Amino acid sequence: MSRSPGDVYNPAGIMLVNLRALLGVIIDIVLLRRGPDSLPASPALLAIVVGVYAAVMGLVASWFATPEQHWPLELGAGIALVLLWYRVALTLAGKRERFVQMMTALFSAHLLIRPLTVPMQSTLLAQAQTPSASPSSGLALIFLILLVWLFVITVRVVRSTFEWPTAGAIILVLAQELTMITIIVLLLSGSVPAT
Repeated sequence: MSRSPGDVYNPAGIMLVNLRALLGVIIDIVLLRRGPDSLPASPALLAIVVGVYAAVMGLVASWFATPEQHWPLELGAGIALVLLWYRVALTLAGKRERFVQMMTALFSAHLLIRPLTVPMQSTLLAQAQTPSASPSSGLALIFLILLVWLFVITVRVVRSTFEWPTAGAIILVLAQELTMITIIVLLLSGSVPAT
Protein backbone atom coordinates (compact mmCIF):
# COMPACT_ATOMS: atom_id res chain seq x y z
CA MET A 1 0.00 0.00 0.00
CA SER A 2 1.57 3.26 -1.07
CA ARG A 3 1.09 6.33 1.04
CA SER A 4 0.67 9.72 -0.48
CA PRO A 5 1.65 12.99 1.15
CA GLY A 6 -2.06 13.56 1.77
CA ASP A 7 -2.00 10.73 4.34
CA VAL A 8 -0.61 13.22 6.83
CA TYR A 9 -4.12 14.66 7.00
CA ASN A 10 -5.73 11.22 7.25
CA PRO A 11 -5.10 10.01 10.82
CA ALA A 12 -7.34 6.96 10.28
CA GLY A 13 -5.12 5.84 7.38
CA ILE A 14 -1.97 6.36 9.42
CA MET A 15 -3.48 4.49 12.39
CA LEU A 16 -4.46 1.54 10.16
CA VAL A 17 -0.92 1.31 8.77
CA ASN A 18 0.51 1.44 12.31
CA LEU A 19 -1.90 -1.24 13.55
CA ARG A 20 -1.01 -3.53 10.64
CA ALA A 21 2.68 -3.03 11.34
CA LEU A 22 2.16 -3.72 15.05
CA LEU A 23 0.15 -6.88 14.35
CA GLY A 24 2.90 -7.99 11.94
CA VAL A 25 5.52 -7.57 14.67
CA ILE A 26 3.39 -9.51 17.18
CA ILE A 27 2.89 -12.35 14.69
CA ASP A 28 6.64 -12.36 14.01
CA ILE A 29 7.27 -12.66 17.77
CA VAL A 30 4.84 -15.60 17.96
CA LEU A 31 6.62 -17.20 14.98
CA LEU A 32 10.02 -16.55 16.66
CA ARG A 33 11.23 -14.24 13.88
CA ARG A 34 11.51 -11.11 16.03
CA GLY A 35 11.98 -10.18 19.65
CA PRO A 36 10.40 -7.70 22.04
CA ASP A 37 12.90 -5.04 20.98
CA SER A 38 10.90 -4.72 17.72
CA LEU A 39 7.92 -3.32 19.65
CA PRO A 40 7.61 0.32 20.66
CA ALA A 41 8.39 1.07 24.32
CA SER A 42 4.96 2.57 24.91
CA PRO A 43 3.35 2.36 28.36
CA ALA A 44 0.02 3.23 26.72
CA LEU A 45 0.36 0.28 24.33
CA LEU A 46 1.23 -2.01 27.24
CA ALA A 47 -1.85 -0.82 29.15
CA ILE A 48 -4.05 -1.43 26.09
CA VAL A 49 -2.59 -4.90 25.48
CA VAL A 50 -2.98 -5.92 29.15
CA GLY A 51 -6.53 -4.51 29.17
CA VAL A 52 -7.49 -6.38 26.00
CA TYR A 53 -5.85 -9.54 27.36
CA ALA A 54 -7.83 -9.25 30.61
CA ALA A 55 -11.09 -8.60 28.72
CA VAL A 56 -10.64 -11.46 26.25
CA MET A 57 -9.49 -13.93 28.89
CA GLY A 58 -12.31 -12.82 31.19
CA LEU A 59 -14.83 -13.42 28.43
CA VAL A 60 -13.37 -16.83 27.55
CA ALA A 61 -13.10 -17.83 31.21
CA SER A 62 -16.70 -16.80 31.90
CA TRP A 63 -17.83 -19.13 29.12
CA PHE A 64 -15.68 -22.13 30.03
CA ALA A 65 -14.87 -21.91 33.75
CA THR A 66 -16.55 -24.32 36.11
CA PRO A 67 -18.68 -22.87 38.93
CA GLU A 68 -16.03 -23.73 41.55
CA GLN A 69 -13.31 -21.81 39.70
CA HIS A 70 -12.73 -18.25 40.84
CA TRP A 71 -11.57 -17.02 37.45
CA PRO A 72 -11.72 -13.24 38.13
CA LEU A 73 -9.36 -13.65 41.09
CA GLU A 74 -7.15 -16.07 39.14
CA LEU A 75 -6.97 -13.75 36.14
CA GLY A 76 -6.29 -10.60 38.16
CA ALA A 77 -3.72 -12.29 40.37
CA GLY A 78 -2.06 -13.93 37.36
CA ILE A 79 -1.66 -10.64 35.50
CA ALA A 80 -0.43 -8.78 38.60
CA LEU A 81 2.05 -11.53 39.51
CA VAL A 82 3.54 -11.69 36.00
CA LEU A 83 3.95 -7.91 35.89
CA LEU A 84 5.48 -7.82 39.39
CA TRP A 85 7.76 -10.85 38.80
CA TYR A 86 9.35 -9.42 35.66
CA ARG A 87 9.52 -5.87 37.05
CA VAL A 88 11.57 -7.18 39.99
CA ALA A 89 13.65 -9.52 37.80
CA LEU A 90 14.49 -6.77 35.30
CA THR A 91 15.32 -4.33 38.11
CA LEU A 92 17.67 -6.88 39.71
CA ALA A 93 19.28 -7.55 36.31
CA GLY A 94 19.76 -3.82 35.70
CA LYS A 95 17.56 -3.84 32.59
CA ARG A 96 14.48 -2.08 33.94
CA GLU A 97 14.09 -0.01 30.77
CA ARG A 98 13.11 -3.16 28.84
CA PHE A 99 10.06 -3.89 30.99
CA VAL A 100 7.44 -2.23 28.77
CA GLN A 101 8.56 -3.93 25.54
CA MET A 102 8.93 -7.31 27.22
CA MET A 103 5.50 -7.22 28.87
CA THR A 104 3.88 -5.99 25.65
CA ALA A 105 5.46 -8.91 23.78
CA LEU A 106 4.46 -11.48 26.41
CA PHE A 107 0.87 -10.35 26.83
CA SER A 108 0.44 -9.96 23.04
CA ALA A 109 1.67 -13.50 22.40
CA HIS A 110 -0.48 -14.86 25.22
CA LEU A 111 -3.45 -12.92 23.83
CA LEU A 112 -3.15 -14.82 20.55
CA ILE A 113 -2.74 -18.30 22.07
CA ARG A 114 -4.34 -18.49 25.54
CA PRO A 115 -7.94 -17.96 24.34
CA LEU A 116 -7.49 -21.15 22.30
CA THR A 117 -6.11 -23.20 25.19
CA VAL A 118 -8.75 -22.35 27.81
CA PRO A 119 -11.65 -24.10 25.99
CA MET A 120 -9.38 -27.06 25.26
CA GLN A 121 -8.33 -27.29 28.90
CA SER A 122 -11.94 -27.06 30.03
CA THR A 123 -13.04 -29.78 27.60
CA LEU A 124 -10.18 -32.09 28.56
CA LEU A 125 -10.88 -31.62 32.29
CA ALA A 126 -14.58 -32.34 31.75
CA GLN A 127 -13.74 -35.48 29.76
CA ALA A 128 -11.28 -36.63 32.42
CA GLN A 129 -13.89 -36.24 35.17
CA THR A 130 -16.50 -38.26 33.27
CA PRO A 131 -15.85 -41.95 33.96
CA SER A 132 -17.47 -43.16 30.73
CA ALA A 133 -15.61 -40.76 28.40
CA SER A 134 -11.92 -40.89 27.66
CA PRO A 135 -10.15 -37.61 26.88
CA SER A 136 -9.67 -36.91 23.18
CA SER A 137 -6.05 -37.67 22.30
CA GLY A 138 -6.15 -35.32 19.30
CA LEU A 139 -7.38 -32.43 21.41
CA ALA A 140 -4.86 -33.26 24.13
CA LEU A 141 -2.05 -33.23 21.55
CA ILE A 142 -3.11 -29.87 20.11
CA PHE A 143 -3.42 -28.47 23.66
CA LEU A 144 0.06 -29.72 24.54
CA ILE A 145 1.56 -28.30 21.34
CA LEU A 146 0.02 -24.88 22.03
CA LEU A 147 1.25 -24.89 25.65
CA VAL A 148 4.77 -25.89 24.60
CA TRP A 149 4.76 -23.24 21.86
CA LEU A 150 3.64 -20.58 24.34
CA PHE A 151 6.43 -21.69 26.70
CA VAL A 152 8.98 -21.46 23.85
CA ILE A 153 7.76 -17.96 22.95
CA THR A 154 7.96 -16.87 26.59
CA VAL A 155 11.48 -18.28 27.00
CA ARG A 156 12.61 -16.59 23.78
CA VAL A 157 11.20 -13.22 24.86
CA VAL A 158 12.86 -13.58 28.29
CA ARG A 159 16.18 -14.68 26.74
CA SER A 160 16.13 -11.78 24.30
CA THR A 161 15.21 -9.23 26.97
CA PHE A 162 17.68 -10.35 29.63
CA GLU A 163 20.38 -11.34 27.09
CA TRP A 164 20.83 -14.61 28.97
CA PRO A 165 21.54 -18.12 27.72
CA THR A 166 18.45 -20.23 27.01
CA ALA A 167 18.96 -22.31 30.17
CA GLY A 168 18.80 -19.19 32.36
CA ALA A 169 15.64 -18.02 30.60
CA ILE A 170 14.02 -21.44 31.06
CA ILE A 171 14.83 -21.41 34.78
CA LEU A 172 13.40 -17.89 35.20
CA VAL A 173 10.18 -18.75 33.32
CA LEU A 174 9.70 -22.01 35.23
CA ALA A 175 10.32 -20.20 38.53
CA GLN A 176 7.76 -17.56 37.57
CA GLU A 177 5.15 -20.18 36.61
CA LEU A 178 5.69 -22.22 39.78
CA THR A 179 5.58 -19.12 41.97
CA MET A 180 2.40 -17.91 40.27
CA ILE A 181 0.67 -21.29 40.62
CA THR A 182 1.70 -21.56 44.28
CA ILE A 183 0.46 -18.06 45.15
CA ILE A 184 -2.83 -18.49 43.28
CA VAL A 185 -3.45 -21.89 44.89
CA LEU A 186 -2.75 -20.36 48.30
CA LEU A 187 -5.11 -17.47 47.53
CA LEU A 188 -7.85 -19.80 46.37
CA SER A 189 -7.08 -22.42 49.04
CA GLY A 190 -6.82 -25.44 46.84
CA SER A 191 -8.37 -24.85 43.41
CA VAL A 192 -6.26 -25.27 40.28
CA PRO A 193 -5.58 -21.98 38.42
CA ALA A 194 -6.95 -21.54 34.90
CA THR A 195 -4.59 -18.72 33.89
